[in-house]
Amino acid sequence: MRISRPLAAAAMAALLAAGGLPSAYAQSRTVSDAKSAVSASDQKMMAEFAQANMAEVAVAKLAQSRSSNAEIRKFAQQMIDDHGKAYEDLSQLAEDKHVTLPKEADAKHQEMLKKMNTLNGAEFDRQYAAKAGVEDHQNAKKLVDRIAKTAQDPGLKALGRKAQPIIDMHLKMAKELKP
Repeated sequence: MRISRPLAAAAMAALLAAGGLPSAYAQSRTVSDAKSAVSASDQKMMAEFAQANMAEVAVAKLAQSRSSNAEIRKFAQQMIDDHGKAYEDLSQLAEDKHVTLPKEADAKHQEMLKKMNTLNGAEFDRQYAAKAGVEDHQNAKKLVDRIAKTAQDPGLKALGRKAQPIIDMHLKMAKELKP
């Protein structure tokens, strides 16, 4: 069946005059759009969490190649596994919410990685344990606690809660490292 243009235009005009699209369709679009909307503060926390995870994985990979200390290498592998998984989970949430995450760590983390790249041996191990181990995990703890408490997006809040015990464990492990 073929509808003429004037008839199609008249049908569209009648639909618009009667209130536009069917209300079920309009409501489903509004709900869908609301589900993908993420506040600016949540987007900022997502970016910070992404950068922290990327940095932790990068410096841990460096530790895998630079350290001869078995305890440091074991800790580094745990960081690669756990922070890699946290980044994957965050990336999936960001994709679902149409949020673009940064592609690399922030300047502070890049500077630390650059410095770590100049170190070797026992000095590398000491700095890795202190900076990437204790200091970065103290900062990560503050971040995931803030996410768990203040995130508006339920998915992001859940990721923060999921990360809290893992970050606590990492911090404890880092404090026990003997480089």
